[in-house]
Amino acid sequence: MEKYYYSCDGGALALGNETFCTHYMNNYGDGEHEVYIKKRGESFPRLDFGVSFDEVYHFEGSIQGTFNIYSYDCLRSRERENPENILTTLTGRYGIYSFKHCGDMLLEYWDEDD
Repeated sequence: MEKYYYSCDGGALALGNETFCTHYMNNYGDGEHEVYIKKRGESFPRLDFGVSFDEVYHFEGSIQGTFNIYSYDCLRSRERENPENILTTLTGRYGIYSFKHCGDMLLEYWDEDD
C-alpha cells in the first residue's frame, strides 16, 4: 500500500489534472494528514481490534480517469502544474474514503466492473 502526506487549509484532499480539480472532504479539518492508495487484494488499514468498516471509514465519492493527488488543497491552477505539488498520478476508477476523526484519506482501486 502506498502512503503519502497532504496538507490542507480547506479540510479536503485535492485531485485533478490539467483540465479539472476537485476536492473531497476529509471530515476532520486542516493540517497535515496521510493519504493511502489501496490496490486490489490489499487489506484496508486500521480495521484491527474488532472495529467495523463503518466505525473507521466514511465514503466520500469516486473518481475515474487519469488524475493527480495534490500535496495541498488550496493550490492555484498554475501551482498544480508544478511536479513538486503532485504526490502521485493515478489512472483508473477509485473509491474515496475519509478516516473518521483524523483527516486521513484512502483511495481504493476499483475495476471497471466493480
